[in-house]
Amino acid sequence: MSEQFTVDKEKNLKQILSALKKEEIISIVLDLAQEYEEIEKGLLFKYSSNDDVLSNSKKLIKEGIYQKI
Repeated sequence: MSEQFTVDKEKNLKQILSALKKEEIISIVLDLAQEYEEIEKGLLFKYSSNDDVLSNSKKLIKEGIYQKI
């Protein structure tokens, strides 16, 4: 895939999302988070309060440890 195609695709996606209503974007994000657990975890980690980030970080570390066992 060429770099120009990637840039154009991103620009088009940005334009499309910019034209949507806030409720539509929220619905899209929630649908993606429901389908892909990694997206949900990433969004919660990035946009949660500091207390929530610490709690979620501990949870992610424990999950990672148990997956290795």
